[in-house]
Amino acid sequence: MGSMMSARRRNLYVQSQDISDAPPWATELAARRSKLSGQEKADCVRKLQTEHGWTYAKVAKLFGVTTSAVGLWLRLDAPEERARANEQAKEYRERNKYRVAGNQRMGRDRKWHGPGVRSAMWKAQDGKCYLCDRPLGPELMAVVEHDHRCCPQNRSCEVCRRGLACNACNHIIGFAHDDPDLLERIAANLRPAVAMVTARLAALNSDNAPLLDGD
Repeated sequence: MGSMMSARRRNLYVQSQDISDAPPWATELAARRSKLSGQEKADCVRKLQTEHGWTYAKVAKLFGVTTSAVGLWLRLDAPEERARANEQAKEYRERNKYRVAGNQRMGRDRKWHGPGVRSAMWKAQDGKCYLCDRPLGPELMAVVEHDHRCCPQNRSCEVCRRGLACNACNHIIGFAHDDPDLLERIAANLRPAVAMVTARLAALNSDNAPLLDGD
């Protein structure tokens, strides 16, 4: 509770700052804060401090951030701090690679297919591939299979979405160019071919059985 109150007091202190003396160039930079590089932010803070005597609190109010963020801009501008931050980020990604990958995929899903689409399809299909009816792996790894005549790769809409598919089935129908007649011909020709080789293997094993017994 104490830390929450302290944060509130710091925020009130920042908001109480008078920034009417902000130079025009600083106001312009603050207006496009989201597009500034870390170097540009740090340079702006240093210039406001050295040439105008500004405190962290005044800079924070101008940019609409906390005083901690202002301090972080300065620390990360130093090469050794930037290298340490990059190393920490790399270590986090290594330790949490599945979580990071999942978060990235969830973000792409919302952008490419719409919020909640994957989960709704998963529930409707009971977690099974709509083509082979086998259980899918993790939900986020299932493929949102769609007709490419409508949306491009990795995008889909309610018109062209066909269902969640496993990677194997997605590749199979992709190589078959979404042609069910071709897949049926392949299946019709593959079935007797597999049966023929199965019979040959059975005969081979039968012929070798006495030799194996004699050994």
